[in-house]
Amino acid sequence: VGCYAGLVVHTILAAAFGMAAAQYFTPLALDLLSVLVFGSFAVLYAKDCYYADESSDLISAGKEEAQEETGLGQEETGADQELTVKRGFGFWGPVKIQQSGLVKCFMGTF
Repeated sequence: VGCYAGLVVHTILAAAFGMAAAQYFTPLALDLLSVLVFGSFAVLYAKDCYYADESSDLISAGKEEAQEETGLGQEETGADQELTVKRGFGFWGPVKIQQSGLVKCFMGTF
């Protein structure tokens, strides 16, 4: 639920900023700005692809980084202690709710 709330907030903010930008800039300026932004992303991803290590596993590295950031899969104490729901197993394993899950998903989104 927390990640969906972050997605909803992110979508609303993106739509609001998009509408505001459309009021202040001409369509040509918006088109050129989008070309510059997406072109710079393409260059950065191409550079990352060129310098990537063939033996590295980006999927497992991303999972490890996500576990470190969110604390999932680790023992926690105090306010961040995990609560296990008694409904059984979900698609990806035991269903767990974290007390600060909404905050972590929101911060991960932004």
